[in-house]
Amino acid sequence: MLKSINRRSMLPVCLLAFSVVLSGCVTKQKAVLTLNAKQVMKSGQLVMSNDHPELSADIEGANSGQVMGGLLFAMADVAIMAKQESDQEDLMEPIKEKVKSINLLSYTKDKISPVIAEMQKFQLADQDVHSAAFNDYVKVHADEFDGIGVLIPEFRFSEDFASLQTSLKVRFMPTSPSFKTALGVSEDFEGTVVDTELKHFYKPEKTKAALPRSKALAAEAKENIQEKLLFAYPSQINKMINDEKRKIRGKRKPENAKIWAENDGQEIKRALKEATEKLSQQLKTTLVVMFPNEMKSAQTKSATKAH
Repeated sequence: MLKSINRRSMLPVCLLAFSVVLSGCVTKQKAVLTLNAKQVMKSGQLVMSNDHPELSADIEGANSGQVMGGLLFAMADVAIMAKQESDQEDLMEPIKEKVKSINLLSYTKDKISPVIAEMQKFQLADQDVHSAAFNDYVKVHADEFDGIGVLIPEFRFSEDFASLQTSLKVRFMPTSPSFKTALGVSEDFEGTVVDTELKHFYKPEKTKAALPRSKALAAEAKENIQEKLLFAYPSQINKMINDEKRKIRGKRKPENAKIWAENDGQEIKRALKEATEKLSQQLKTTLVVMFPNEMKSAQTKSATKAH
């Protein structure tokens, strides 16, 4: 069961799209599960803030949650970020405008949700879910479920806007005694059986041309400051080269940032499509390793239906 909810989010400067909060419903009784990415993943990269209301935006389908049988499956909102610097906000503006027209969640939902749906082991009878903060999930009557899964997709630009890194943070916690036994942990076990981060990097051809690779960049930096290096102490050389490399990146940063907004955000869409396809395959591999019997059973059922 899937229900999408529009929510007006307040965004910090470094967040381009939305804060990480999700809502879900089951049966006729409304049930809300609120996840704070910082609590769930202990990540300092995602920070919720109300300090910048001027950046708030309504994005359709921003919040989405699923209750699939016995699995409380939470796919958190998607955030596209860049390192916060004095000139960063201006460079992000054209990209931000393009992203507003993209349903970011659909890229991850369409590819990743079916992978989760294959895990038939998690599907028990429907249960009513009660509102609770995730870090106190006992209030959701977690003992009535086999497990809780959380996925947090995140898209982050490199400092020079030359590439986009997509990561999928994955966490699964068994809650029922039978499922704990199946996974080989004790009944009093309280923790995660999967806690990992999958990553994918995308670099447009134009930014590859605009910014040389590491060795070429270092060579260019040395050439720019070769006279200064002649009179530098050995302990100063690496710092001087790195400082010059940052200057070179800084000069090309605006050019790279524009590339992501060109042609109605074509490069962002291409990056999202490629990343979610790759990550969904990585996720399936991760789940097959952790839950081999469940995934094998699901694949057998799928093959039987196909015939």
